Amino acid sequence: MGYRQAQGTVYRGCRSDRRSLLDAGCGTGDTTLYFANLGRKVTGIDFVEEAIRRAQAKAAERGLSAEFLVKDAMTLVEWDRSFMSVIDSGLFHVYEDHNDQERYVRGLAHVLMPGGPALSLRVQR
Repeated sequence: MGYRQAQGTVYRGCRSDRRSLLDAGCGTGDTTLYFANLGRKVTGIDFVEEAIRRAQAKAAERGLSAEFLVKDAMTLVEWDRSFMSVIDSGLFHVYEDHNDQERYVRGLAHVLMPGGPALSLRVQR
């Protein structure tokens, strides 16, 4: 299964739910805007300011409502917000250290509402 096919499968699992979604490590916002276009209340976070600026520009150009925040995903355990679902389109795999991976996953669990799905796409090279 190729990356785009896997991505489509994951997205189908989230798109019918209109409640809040967090896109962790959103980059320039493509995944966030995909869900915003489907009517989801979606928040994209990334620690790279330029990526967030570009994501906000894309949203404005497309007339889509999405929240983009400069935020380090490693600090999610300190956040006071929660989401019905979380999607990670390739952030987990950048953490090579097992302790960093655990910290990141604990942060996702912290912001995820009980019973909500956390979906992750991992790119194998």
